[in-house]
Amino acid sequence: MLPTSKVFAPVNVGNMHWCMVMVDVARKEVRYFDSMGAGGEPYLKAMKRYLEDEHRAKKGSELEGGWTLTRTTRDTPRQTNGYDCGVFASFCAHYMSLQEQLDFSQNDIQHFRIRMMVDILNKRIHTGGDV
Repeated sequence: MLPTSKVFAPVNVGNMHWCMVMVDVARKEVRYFDSMGAGGEPYLKAMKRYLEDEHRAKKGSELEGGWTLTRTTRDTPRQTNGYDCGVFASFCAHYMSLQEQLDFSQNDIQHFRIRMMVDILNKRIHTGGDV
């Protein structure tokens, strides 16, 4: 259906908060990441509906069943302020794209901001040893 194994979509909640949705095609999973801990059910359902509509339009058939919708899990890192959500969302996607554990915290965010700046200046995303 999709030419890639994972697709990431940023979600803007209420024009105030950033989260991330991941579609893992191989695992047939749509997963939500919210650094404030909300489940994201409306966004999970919307993404699943998009996948169904897109499959029907492109393939002329229904999307296979067996897809799992995974709300924000306990291992999703949590922010402790009201302004780092975009960095958290970006690095959830980054870690998941590298198949890494979500083992970062608020203490890592300043480093991640610098990492993002360096990546933008270098016009490439760092995928080496320290994420």
